[in-house]
Amino acid sequence: NSTAISITKLDFYVIFGVSYRETSKNFSKHSIEQITYFINGNYWLSNIDPVVKLNLASLAVVEDYDKNEYIFSNKQDAPPLDKIYLVKSGTLEIISDLTTKKLYPKDYFGERQVIMNIFDKSDYDLVSAEESSAYVITKATLIEALGEHYQEMILFSMFRGGVLKNSFFKNILMEGYYKQVFDLFALKQYKLDDVIYNQNDSDIKKAVLVIEGALCDSIDKSIIGNQGTLYGDEIINSKDTLENNIIAHDDLVLTLECSWIKIRNKLQELSKNSSLDVFKRANKLSKMYIF
Repeated sequence: NSTAISITKLDFYVIFGVSYRETSKNFSKHSIEQITYFINGNYWLSNIDPVVKLNLASLAVVEDYDKNEYIFSNKQDAPPLDKIYLVKSGTLEIISDLTTKKLYPKDYFGERQVIMNIFDKSDYDLVSAEESSAYVITKATLIEALGEHYQEMILFSMFRGGVLKNSFFKNILMEGYYKQVFDLFALKQYKLDDVIYNQNDSDIKKAVLVIEGALCDSIDKSIIGNQGTLYGDEIINSKDTLENNIIAHDDLVLTLECSWIKIRNKLQELSKNSSLDVFKRANKLSKMYIF
């Protein structure tokens, strides 16, 4: 037992245990909900499992920046970027010799470097244009929340999200088949104007999930597939050839790709071990599918 004695005049506030715990709980809940809101605005992280996402939100930290504060410099001898920044307030700028890109609340930066280990070779500075703040997720945070294989988990969540938004793939892929089919896909990296679908390729039927950048028509440059699009169903279900090539629209385009033959063979293999024939199921749902 102990007794606290005031040896001088003292004014203080008292928060009783129950009230304190409830206040802390509500504050933590509000903070996690707010961080989750910003995570949901980040394509790379928005599709991960909700429970894992809450865990990630609880581990993220807030960094505050003064006006004109240098946050990160991508110089030749500088250590690589190891943080993902989700802009909470204010304005951040990515300044290079040729361009200045502004990042506003809900914009994000660093996911390609931290998640995919793809680093820019050009010099740039990340600077706060005004008093600003950002939620920060480090590589160590990703490992703690998602495990050592966080990259594969994030890519799989993107794949699942792409399937659910595409009626063709959603109809032929049951939830229990997602992982087996995902394992067939390979990560591809393209530069501006690289050919992704070649109109003269005899084996053009493939599925392409766009995870960074966009796909476009080689002639009129119209966008065909944005970030998050699982593309290829129209080509798979068509007997006609492409009029033009489909190319990379941006300086960097990242995709997950798999030929239709591999996907079809895997589904046939899985159907043999299942009471449900996915091809019959798909044909009942729509007459457009060509098997």
